[in-house]
Amino acid sequence: MNSQTTNLSESARTKGLIVHFSLTLGYEIPWRQIHQLLIEAALNTPDVLPNPQPFVLEEAFNDFSITYQINAYINDPGKLSQVTSGLRQNIQDKFGEAGVAILSPHYYTMMPAPEITPRPPAPDQ
Repeated sequence: MNSQTTNLSESARTKGLIVHFSLTLGYEIPWRQIHQLLIEAALNTPDVLPNPQPFVLEEAFNDFSITYQINAYINDPGKLSQVTSGLRQNIQDKFGEAGVAILSPHYYTMMPAPEITPRPPAPDQ
């Protein structure tokens, strides 16, 4: 019994609990715009605390994209799932309103279906 137990419910009420969500976006989108949209989406999510203010981390520079993580504080851990879902919905809304498409930066070229030449009819025997 030498380990310490943390009561997340009590800690969340006094300090806040961080909700986070990661997404990847292409290098062509200005990072400042992405940060602004993610923070606005978080602030528009019910039960997200305005203080401390939500913040964005850049987690990785990938081959074709950057991984961003939005972080926001809540004080009711029982609402974690609802807040996370609401945050995702608001991200889609904010990016849509700004005309920024959220799509995989990996593009695949679809090869046209091969043309199949029908077999000529068998000669009458």
